[in-house]
Amino acid sequence: EQMVVFGIFFLSPFLVGGAAEYLCCRLPKKRWWRWVPLLVALTLAGVLAWGRYYGWSDTDHAPIETILFFPGLPLLGALLGITAGFLVWKKLWTPQVVKHHRAGEQWKRWK
Repeated sequence: EQMVVFGIFFLSPFLVGGAAEYLCCRLPKKRWWRWVPLLVALTLAGVLAWGRYYGWSDTDHAPIETILFFPGLPLLGALLGITAGFLVWKKLWTPQVVKHHRAGEQWKRWK
């Protein structure tokens, strides 16, 4: 039961955020596309937090724990997924600098 909650509220946004960031870094030629998944995640979390805070029917405002759980936990998963997607893209597609020092020596890879 706890793994279902973890999967729905953390793992799913992590995977979607990672895939979206990787695709937005890999496919488009414009660099500004890299910001799209982050801006969408922050905007969506802000709208959901505002709706949860002011849409609570019992009192004037929602308890802070409900806002931390949703959208707080999915936002954390999405932000970590976006970061992981960017790091995977950077590792796979950044050119490697190869430098040859002297004749007769092996080629050395610089990172």
